[in-house]
Amino acid sequence: MNKQLKIAIIGAGGISRAHTNAFPHFRDRLALAAVCDTNEPAARALAAEYGQNVSVFTDYRWLLSNAKPDAVIITLPHFLHHAVAKDCLAAGVHALVEKPITCTGTELRELNTIARRNNLVLLAGQMRRFGAAVTKVKAWRDASPTNFGELRSFDVVVQVNIDAYTGGKTGHWILDGAKAGGGVIASFGIHRVDLVRHLGGADFAEVTAIGRFDAPFTNRAESQASVLFRMTNGATGTLHANALAPRTPFMDSFCLYGTHGTILEVAGPMRYATTTGAVTKQWGDQHNGFVEATDSTDPKDDAFARQLLAFADAVQFGIIPPFNTPEENFNTIACMDAIAESLRTGGTVKVAKL
Repeated sequence: MNKQLKIAIIGAGGISRAHTNAFPHFRDRLALAAVCDTNEPAARALAAEYGQNVSVFTDYRWLLSNAKPDAVIITLPHFLHHAVAKDCLAAGVHALVEKPITCTGTELRELNTIARRNNLVLLAGQMRRFGAAVTKVKAWRDASPTNFGELRSFDVVVQVNIDAYTGGKTGHWILDGAKAGGGVIASFGIHRVDLVRHLGGADFAEVTAIGRFDAPFTNRAESQASVLFRMTNGATGTLHANALAPRTPFMDSFCLYGTHGTILEVAGPMRYATTTGAVTKQWGDQHNGFVEATDSTDPKDDAFARQLLAFADAVQFGIIPPFNTPEENFNTIACMDAIAESLRTGGTVKVAKL
């Protein structure tokens, strides 16, 4: 393979620029070869930001056969992820797919089988794992068993005004459960759910969920939900998600509590604190000792840039990242499946295994 990796992006919506912004900083390694979107003006506008050598397509199959990229980034509505990724892998093209990588665990199993059979890289776009703050906290957690210890409990809050997000467009695909793969949790809560696993060090074992399905959401997309989780290590946690918040001071937050330490991100930077295994004997001590872990302001070091470079390393040099592979991401997607089933049935649902 040439030193410069030829990458095409399929989908020219708003999130596409978060991915393409990294390309100018790594011209020696990465080339944006093509942009594809059924909305041709949107595709041309995105391509024009990166020079005259970027081809434009309105059909991704035509892109695959003519532009012949080494790899693709798929930034389409959720329900299109599986079919488009499947075709790309079948064409021998490596793929990085925006979150959620698929709408169901069954779809992810199929993509994983194709990728493994064709010896191709397939990564889920859970980009928050690559952020500087998350990387720092994860390294601190892993450095000593007395820093955080074993996850015992957690609480996650997700709150957003969906009208502000869609501009009041009632026909937006993200409001349709069949197109978004769910409602507020699949579209807005999945990053936090995934970080519980990443920073907590345990997978989801079972969930119990109740919710509401208010307009403008349709096709069983939950507008609000409360979820109780049990983890594989016995830890328990909660998620409260609401897409109909009239006003909200922050979009999402979480607190993770281990045997020795705490990790939290509430209306500000991520912070962590530890007892280093000692007993906390003074009332006031429980509130003290928190250290901030901030994200980088360097555009070369933002989460999307780090994710893209990790993808390039996997494709070019076979250096597979320790997370966001289909096998590692499966528990997050299977948890989404279990939440959806619990919302339908009202019962406790076990999270499927790969």
